[in-house]
Amino acid sequence: MNVGFDLDGVLYRWHQSLYTYLVVHENLPLSYESFWSDTNTESGYLSRQPEFYSWTRMPDLVSNMMPKRNHVDFLNRIAKKHTIYYLTHRPEEVRFSTKTWLEKSKFPFVENLVFPESQNKDYEIRKYEIDLYVDDRDRIVRALDKLTNVYLVKQPWNTTGREGLKCISDVLELESLEDLT
Repeated sequence: MNVGFDLDGVLYRWHQSLYTYLVVHENLPLSYESFWSDTNTESGYLSRQPEFYSWTRMPDLVSNMMPKRNHVDFLNRIAKKHTIYYLTHRPEEVRFSTKTWLEKSKFPFVENLVFPESQNKDYEIRKYEIDLYVDDRDRIVRALDKLTNVYLVKQPWNTTGREGLKCISDVLELESLEDLT
């Protein structure tokens, strides 16, 4: 089976990295949950969309957080039976930092790092014949729902879009799937 994972918000805590950066460099007065809430349009991330272009291109923000060790262990366990792909909408400018982070963190199948060109990752899901996919953006999960077995990782930025989707709080919940383990 081919299994795919988004990075930011699923396997990498980019949102925590950015939040910490903003607290330190801009004295951000909001809590993590308040800043990332999909209902906070006044002062949260939704009010700062133009800045995302520059934030996503900062190599330090895509590689300064250590992965959760149990996530790496889980992926290495399932990699014994399945092929893993990493599909990320990170910009091309941080490909090297991303690949280096995956390698240093001992993730399996680093060679399967994909920077999708399609907005919903649908082309890549078909191309790599991904049977199970995990993302943190409800829009992407909805778009892929008819193509593959897809799960949404619950995050503050997707609270209003979860209805009708298969949701998990952590990728480790996938260990209960018979086909995977």
